Amino acid sequence: MLHPSRSFRFQLALKSLEEWLSAADTEQERLNADEQWTTDATFFLYALRNVLRSAELAARSAPRTSADHILRLIDTFNESVPSLRNLRNVLEHLDAYLEMKGDLQHPAGTRARKRKPDSAIDPWEGKRKRRAPPGSFGFWAARLADDDLLVGAGELELRVDVAIRAARDMVTAIATLRSDE
Repeated sequence: MLHPSRSFRFQLALKSLEEWLSAADTEQERLNADEQWTTDATFFLYALRNVLRSAELAARSAPRTSADHILRLIDTFNESVPSLRNLRNVLEHLDAYLEMKGDLQHPAGTRARKRKPDSAIDPWEGKRKRRAPPGSFGFWAARLADDDLLVGAGELELRVDVAIRAARDMVTAIATLRSDE
């Protein structure tokens, strides 16, 4: 049975971080250059989510002192892009959201097979002025006054420039650990 060493897994995680960041960079460039944002925004979010997953793998594979540092970097990244996990979830499980059975449409911990459309909730009810009808998780994009792109689904949103900057900062900081290992 194959059991790669922690050091080997850490090196794989570092390589994966760089590859997924490169994919996110490519998608950001494409988002800013053309009007076909739906596909590129989907791939951008997917790449960012995998940057995060690669960082989590790096934290699990790194020596303790490095792992603690990586976990702090992950926390900082998550604070910068708090909607990333939910946006990826909506895109990945679009069918469940269209059927009113998505994670965000039911109380936390409700198992998928127990979710019924007539018991769906609106997680944003009364929290702010709505941009989308209740229960809507349609994918959208908007260009801001500073020319940055905002992508989202329903009430979820993510600023592309903030997200890519946070990803670059995290990957750069984690990559410096390579020489320390």
